[in-house]
Amino acid sequence: MKEFYLIIESSWFTSCYLVEKWIESFGDCANFKGILAIEKIRSETIHQERQAFHREYAGRKQLNDHMKKNLDKLYPYLDDKEQAMIRLFGIPKYSTTSYANTFFLDDINGESARQWLVAACKNNSLPYFFLGIGQILKSWWVEISQSQIINAHPAILPYARGSYSIENIAAVKDIQKFRQSAGATVHYIDIGVDTGPIIRAKKVIDPFIFDSIWELKGYLYMTGFNLLADVAKDIIRSKETVPVGIVNDPKLRGPNFKRKDFNPHKRKQAEEGYLSMKLQNV
Repeated sequence: MKEFYLIIESSWFTSCYLVEKWIESFGDCANFKGILAIEKIRSETIHQERQAFHREYAGRKQLNDHMKKNLDKLYPYLDDKEQAMIRLFGIPKYSTTSYANTFFLDDINGESARQWLVAACKNNSLPYFFLGIGQILKSWWVEISQSQIINAHPAILPYARGSYSIENIAAVKDIQKFRQSAGATVHYIDIGVDTGPIIRAKKVIDPFIFDSIWELKGYLYMTGFNLLADVAKDIIRSKETVPVGIVNDPKLRGPNFKRKDFNPHKRKQAEEGYLSMKLQNV
């Protein structure tokens, strides 16, 4: 039996959408062994309050001041993309910590995580690990899992790599590159940054139908989460086959955009660049 885990950052509101997809798709699936949640400061009270919030407001697409205040407490700093996801998709039914079989670690690259991974991979049939996190894994993750780690990236690889990749391309108003990069990719993790073999990708036909770069980004995340679940379904359906990733041509790879470089000035450029390209597209 092909077993698999989901790995998320549980203080990240975006993860709620992935958890909802996973519970609805695999909640009763024997192959699904649980969620590994990364959260530095854990509080049982916060976990309970998160679940209560989602039960009460599931499906709501508009936030009042009370809801916004609660969300800021439960998931610190609700960013523009997450607010756009609420407007597009509504508040998910489940919190990041709703699933009963959830394990917690405070550091995805710490010694406790390494020990957990070794234990999870102790059998001859290695599990798959599906990622919904924004951190780069240490190389021992790839080594111990024997590369059975699959990630969803909210842009088309190999053209748009790293953090805030679609935003950085919008910032320079390169409409051809932007169209080429607007989509989502599911790929195996290797020791590089978004350089692993590509399993599946989807491109947005018209990336300028959204009101803002943040609505587009939220849509790309949701597209990636759906693709990730589809790949997991394909893996557990077939006893004889597994997806083979396609190694992309290194000459096609875009720059590795870094989170630390996406400052307020670059954010403003991305927002304005998207709207400028949208006007050109009319």
